Amino acid sequence: MTTRRPLAATLALTLAALAGCVGGPSYAGGPTEEEPHGVVIPGDDVFLWAVDGQDVPSRRSKAYVEPGARRLKVRINYPIDNESATPYEYKDVVINVEDGRAYLIERKGEGQFGPYEVEVRGSPRRR
Repeated sequence: MTTRRPLAATLALTLAALAGCVGGPSYAGGPTEEEPHGVVIPGDDVFLWAVDGQDVPSRRSKAYVEPGARRLKVRINYPIDNESATPYEYKDVVINVEDGRAYLIERKGEGQFGPYEVEVRGSPRRR
């Protein structure tokens, strides 16, 4: 019986911690899932590094971003066969985020060496 109590307590604490993270802001000062927001989704080889100068801890997953003009800092990874000492580059991207829309950020360009361009594609507007 004594071994089950610590296990049950550990599971309960883990579930409580995970439940507290759901819907929270993606960066300091950013909106929660319940507040007006757009969603920024990094594509292949693109990492969302910062929004308006605020660090984004979960760089590869979607981020809730406040509506309005936003400056995103993205990191673009070069292909794996690139032998550069720095196999990535950073770019600043300015987008106008609208509530309820999603934005996919993709790397554009061919070859194994940058610099690459970034394309932002937004979902259709709601009517």
